Amino acid sequence: MLYLPGIRRGCPQVGDGVVEGSGRNPVVILAVVHKLQPFSWFTPISMSSESEKKKEEKEKKKKKEKKKKKEKEKEGGEEEEEEGEEERGEGEEEGEKGEEEKRKKKEEEEGGRRRRKKKEKKEEEKKEEENKEKEEEEGERRREEKEQEVEGERRRRRRRRRKKEKKKEEEEKEEDEEQEGGGGRR
Repeated sequence: MLYLPGIRRGCPQVGDGVVEGSGRNPVVILAVVHKLQPFSWFTPISMSSESEKKKEEKEKKKKKEKKKKKEKEKEGGEEEEEEGEEERGEGEEEGEKGEEEKRKKKEEEEGGRRRRKKKEKKEEEKKEEENKEKEEEEGERRREEKEQEVEGERRRRRRRRRKKEKKKEEEEKEEDEEQEGGGGRR
């Protein structure tokens, strides 16, 4: 039981309002829960799902039809029953047509979805192929660059070796000349 200062007697009703002093926000009761159940306060009665409402409406219609049938049987109005049956037959035919149209629409939508999915798949495959090609080209370019670098490094090494060899040869020649020239001076 809720004890609020604005409600003195009995059980609080939906829509009851309570104002405590000035400057405070008013409190309005939105739902009353008599039996405490888990999360019952979380889903107010007014927010029942549409499917449940439709089921309730169908049940009400069925009950009304049953009542009408009973009344007609009591009155003995056979003609009225025949007319009602004809109307129902027409309604059923219209319902069947509507169902067929719904089925066709669904099939068309599914066909459209399939086509879209196929297109998306093809696009993805194209993108993947393009990416693979790009990666391959990139890899080839990198390999070529590495080969060029390696080749350049080899050339540099060869040049250095040649220079060193030339220097050694020149030094040896100079030494030989010095030795030969030195021997002649003696």
